Amino acid sequence: MTSLNTDAPKIYHPAYDIHTGNYVDCCPILPRHKEKYVCYCSSEQKIFNNKSEFSYHIKLKCHRIYISNYNERINDFGSAKDYIKNLLVRNGNLEKEVAQLKYQLAQLTRQSVPDPMVDLD
Repeated sequence: MTSLNTDAPKIYHPAYDIHTGNYVDCCPILPRHKEKYVCYCSSEQKIFNNKSEFSYHIKLKCHRIYISNYNERINDFGSAKDYIKNLLVRNGNLEKEVAQLKYQLAQLTRQSVPDPMVDLD
């Protein structure tokens, strides 16, 4: 009896070549292992299950363009991540400032409104 593999496919990421400074394709599938990988090199999700499918896939024009621009994509993602982090810090600072201003407003309101229980005689 065969079992169904219901695991979600793993995302394929190319390897970084330290000698050239570029990303290169490296087959993630080990011999005799049945793992699914998905590549997001095009609008369609390209799924491959074995080395022959992987070898065919990396020869596609859309994948070659994806790999040649992969470094730029990673940098764009990193800069977007930094931008989001900066926005979160700024948001925290603004929330703190709003809380301080609300406190000051409450203090001024208490000072300017006379207490009805106090005699002014």
